[in-house]
Amino acid sequence: MTRVKSLGLGLRLGGRAMLLPSTLGGLALFVVSAAVAGVVLHQHDALTAADRAASLVARLVVPFLAFFVVGAALRRRGLDSAVWPAAQFGVARGDLALGLVLAAGLVAAAVAACCGLLGLFTAHAGSPGVYDDALTTAGVLALGAGAYVGWFAFGACFLPQGRGRHVVLALDLTLGAGAGVLAWPWPASHLAALVGGSRVAGLAPSASSVLLLGGALALSLLAALRIGR
Repeated sequence: MTRVKSLGLGLRLGGRAMLLPSTLGGLALFVVSAAVAGVVLHQHDALTAADRAASLVARLVVPFLAFFVVGAALRRRGLDSAVWPAAQFGVARGDLALGLVLAAGLVAAAVAACCGLLGLFTAHAGSPGVYDDALTTAGVLALGAGAYVGWFAFGACFLPQGRGRHVVLALDLTLGAGAGVLAWPWPASHLAALVGGSRVAGLAPSASSVLLLGGALALSLLAALRIGR
């Protein structure tokens, strides 16, 4: 089987997992939570509601959304086990893994963008000035979700049942919460900086964007290479 067909099969494996009722219900819950948070923040303080909504979605919704999506794509297994049903028939495991991770990344990015849009729209209460800000924020959140998927996919290559992704989440929530040197590798710190938080180790926002994109691509490839050995 050619590499393109193997990648396509991996995409289909991930896509099927995304269409399961339990997965769709979980994704809907994230979107509704972001919208409700925007409403609550607007009622509490309309002037700062949009900024706080963007920060909340970036710090809480996006990482747990990506964690959920990767878990669903892998059917709560390790990355190697997730691709085995097709790999046992001779399909390249690395290509299957890359396609599956790509499917998870696309879904996580799309849902993260929706969470950002709804969170900011409800926080602004439909104000006309929200549109440009919401679109920019949605793009940033989609980028962050893609980075998280890469990290969690790589983590799923380690420990039984892919529990290495739990370790990644714990490290990101702790070390990534700051803005110093220890926060530099983690998506949380760069995503927070891009929605108005402190710069990570003095890096410009454009550098944080590049690191998020680079992390998404590099870690997805590393995960595929590890599985394909």
